[in-house]
Amino acid sequence: MNKKIRTLSIVLAAGMFAGLFAGCQSAQNEKVFNDDGTVNYSAGLNDDGTFKGIKASDYVTLPEDFNAIQVPLEEYEVSDDVIDYNIDYLMSNYTEDTEILDRAVADGDIINIDYTGYIDGVAFDNGAATNQRITIGVDSFIPGFLEQIIGHMPGEEFDINVTFPDEYPNDPSKAGVDAVFTIKINSIIEESTPELTDDFVAINFSNYGWTSVEDMRTKMKADMEKTNISGYINDYLMQNSTVSEVPESFLDYQGDMMAAYYKSSADSYGMELEEFLSSYVGAESIEDMKEKQADTIKEQAEYNLIIQAIAEKDNIEATDEAVTNYFEENTLTTNVQQLEDTYGKRYIKMAVLNELVLQHLTDSAVLG
Repeated sequence: MNKKIRTLSIVLAAGMFAGLFAGCQSAQNEKVFNDDGTVNYSAGLNDDGTFKGIKASDYVTLPEDFNAIQVPLEEYEVSDDVIDYNIDYLMSNYTEDTEILDRAVADGDIINIDYTGYIDGVAFDNGAATNQRITIGVDSFIPGFLEQIIGHMPGEEFDINVTFPDEYPNDPSKAGVDAVFTIKINSIIEESTPELTDDFVAINFSNYGWTSVEDMRTKMKADMEKTNISGYINDYLMQNSTVSEVPESFLDYQGDMMAAYYKSSADSYGMELEEFLSSYVGAESIEDMKEKQADTIKEQAEYNLIIQAIAEKDNIEATDEAVTNYFEENTLTTNVQQLEDTYGKRYIKMAVLNELVLQHLTDSAVLG
């Protein structure tokens, strides 16, 4: 969309971590994780956002055509059907419900019900719900459950008889067992989506920079195609550049960033880091994670080296003015200082430098 948060948001997200362990080091022995548990996002970075002690072009051989990468039309073109799908998805956030109380339930209806299940007259665990939203003919329940609701009226309370399937992995003890459900239909729900008009776009999507339906479609198509072009360029660079070596300090930095990302994820789930790594990553410790994710860590490090090598060769710099202009032009924030206070100026410059390089390559690509 008009808020081009793509690569920048990914880079910034990598820094949005809670504290991890003191002692993790980056280039030039500068700590990524401070003794007080906070993260030094700018560890190992120069004032211009490049990596300390590393001249990327010493390690990277770029493809000869990196400044004129040919992007085939089929790799970036966005069809009207895709635009329609994305608009429908956005409009689904504005869907309004209307309660219908004066007709019987029909196949395909969305309904709101309460129910309680009984086996031999005793309510069983996990067999009750209130204000359950269900779509007849779409949602999956015990065979015969939804079909027996058809024809009943909102406000009506009644019993239905069902038999659990012979194979019921959710609770094998109920397999093949007869049950009775007491049902109360609260309402039938009809969904309606507002008409997409110029006024609706201007009022509800002004944050995207869209002023009318036509403007919305045009800019959405342009942004989606630009994203596709950027993705193709990223893949092209990785496949056609040669990285002779990745400095160990650079790998350490990427590994520490991944470790901190998982710590942040664990915190969001209210889990200990080791529990999160075991459950979601298949690793028993940070070091085990780094070993298992070594290929991913190396790939990300190689990508960052390639980006910095292009910046070196084409004299692309994330100057103070360039950073300010980037945020203003992409309407990401009007308070760059607040970001710098949180992440550090060097880290912000690294994030913006990556975006400036990608923008440069996108602008110079040969399309069609």
